Amino acid sequence: MKPLELTKARLAHKAIRHGECLIWTGPKAGNGYGAIKSGGKQVKVHRASYELSVGQIPDGMHVLHRCDQPACIEPAHLFLGTHEENMADRTAKGRHAVHYGEDNGHAKLTADLVVVLRARYKPKHRKDGAAAMAREVGVHPDTLRAALFGDSWKHI
Repeated sequence: MKPLELTKARLAHKAIRHGECLIWTGPKAGNGYGAIKSGGKQVKVHRASYELSVGQIPDGMHVLHRCDQPACIEPAHLFLGTHEENMADRTAKGRHAVHYGEDNGHAKLTADLVVVLRARYKPKHRKDGAAAMAREVGVHPDTLRAALFGDSWKHI
């Protein structure tokens, strides 16, 4: 990553102290991490804070939070880790929630519909086969097959 066209003062201008954390109050990405434009591109503010305070981030490395606050840009709370270490840290801190069925915000089917489709399913049938039913309910055939055969919607 090339050096950022940012300064500590520019970051501090949009941050407030909250306990031991320095919380970014400027724009955020959908996942709660601060974002700012630098050199014509959007960068994550915690990464910029790390680079400005500690040094360059080696390629492939992530900047992790000791405090587990995505909006925190306090350099003392930031440390480097691999993708695998980042995922292990997330899991250890209980932030890896798996949402099944209708609890998953991306679900295209409902539990009631899956029950009906499973009862109706006939392999390779013109009307009640997986491909035909997928077209009928507006999902990809692989999505429907996963629901029919229990690869997804296991809890019903």
